[in-house]
Amino acid sequence: LHFLQIWIQPRERGLTPSYTEWHPKPENAKASKVLVISPDGRDGSATIHQDADVYRIRLEPGQTITHDLKAGRGAWLQIAEGGLTLNGVALATGDGASTEQQGKLTLTATRKTEALLFDLK
Repeated sequence: LHFLQIWIQPRERGLTPSYTEWHPKPENAKASKVLVISPDGRDGSATIHQDADVYRIRLEPGQTITHDLKAGRGAWLQIAEGGLTLNGVALATGDGASTEQQGKLTLTATRKTEALLFDLK
């Protein structure tokens, strides 16, 4: 069990702070990539007052997923546990990586891995 406290500055000042606990829908409990936080609460995600999508990543060794990073956006990947490669760069528990380069992000697990992927404006 991991508890992560994440602070993302809201897009406007003066909003009332809030706290949210998120639990995946049963059909997404074992999915490799699940939307956890978004500005509009789509797909059962928690809402945030910012142009940010946050995904929970769970991968088994050898498993690969991709994420398309659109123009004008940035990504941050935080490895909670395990290890993977991000476009060929090795990352392990506690590591983080960022990019603002548009295109496909390819994540391949080298060990059983849990991570968060932030897609930000």
